[in-house]
Amino acid sequence: MRNFICCIISILWFSAAAQDIGTVFYTLNSDNLRWIDATSRKSLIAKYKESGADSIQNVFGDWIRLEVYDETNHFLRIKTSDAGSIELKMFPTGKGHFITGLCFTACAPICDSHITFFDEHQNLIESELFSRNTIADFIDIDTLTATEKSKKKKSEMTNRFVEKLTIIFNELHFAQNENKITLTHDFESYLDKDLYKELKPYLKGNSMDFVWDNNIFNPQNTYWK
Repeated sequence: MRNFICCIISILWFSAAAQDIGTVFYTLNSDNLRWIDATSRKSLIAKYKESGADSIQNVFGDWIRLEVYDETNHFLRIKTSDAGSIELKMFPTGKGHFITGLCFTACAPICDSHITFFDEHQNLIESELFSRNTIADFIDIDTLTATEKSKKKKSEMTNRFVEKLTIIFNELHFAQNENKITLTHDFESYLDKDLYKELKPYLKGNSMDFVWDNNIFNPQNTYWK
């Protein structure tokens, strides 16, 4: 029932909005998508709609591929190279208005992402819509400090644990069918094997969802993915 209601709301705001995801993609300011000009972007969407052709050359002569084009859920994903991709998704803000999220991900081989948001006039949104998590959000503090009674000792133990995780890679993705962002830390890939083995019992998970509600992304519980 909840999914049905969300679908109806999505259809209503989409109908009221002046742009769809394809239009947002090919009219996005070139400063934000330097590797593919607006004409090529528009051509890619047109060819995909007409014949299903999903690839085009960018300004550097490299081929890019439209992996997902979902007008209903206002989402698209493009493979920019063997190691890179972008995702674009529109999020409703009420009364037919929306913001657009642009997510760049590069994997070499560990993945790291960067997200920016724009209003419907393509102005960069400076306010914090998506709270940046810390490694402490993924630690089971109670388990870690179970043997300590002093608050000071608990804090010191937690800080020592956090200090061991000095390099953090954030892999971020927009959910195609829901208004949320999923963040994943691939701890096992980028931590030393012995360090990961030591820390794993105190980790609550490697992923966290941020659900779009009341015009902000709200963090949910941590889980293993």
